[in-house]
Amino acid sequence: WNGVSCSIFRVVERLELQGERLRKRIPLDEVSLLQSLTDLVLGDNIFEGTIPSTLHTIWNTRSLTKLDLHYNVLDGIFPSELGSFTNLEYLALSGNQIGGSIPSEIGRMTALTYLDLASNLFTGHLPTEVLRLTSLKELYLYENAVSGAFPSTRCRHIEV
Repeated sequence: WNGVSCSIFRVVERLELQGERLRKRIPLDEVSLLQSLTDLVLGDNIFEGTIPSTLHTIWNTRSLTKLDLHYNVLDGIFPSELGSFTNLEYLALSGNQIGGSIPSEIGRMTALTYLDLASNLFTGHLPTEVLRLTSLKELYLYENAVSGAFPSTRCRHIEV
């Protein structure tokens, strides 16, 4: 199937349905059955609603390394429970309507190499816990109302 990648044991590992014009809410009941999922790419669709705070109870937080929900119609806040995804390397939430402050729990996501929160409605100070993200190479925060400093020597590419 197009956009579905399986292991040699026929277990779904990657679900990449970017730009498929999918609508409504993210089908968490169905996606939650994919316990070996490493990559979930649902960007550039028309998913609406909030990112559920129960996301960490749905998936094995150790297997997911890529979560891409950019350019949808998601709103609400950045759930602090996303901090449970400590093996997540790639997080893209840009181009949505997610607001509020960036939670300090983001500092627990120490495997992150790519973090894109641009073009949302974030406000407040960048939490100092972001300094714990020592693997971070790319950080995008532009088109938000976030203040604070991040040492430019830590990332090869920063857009604030």
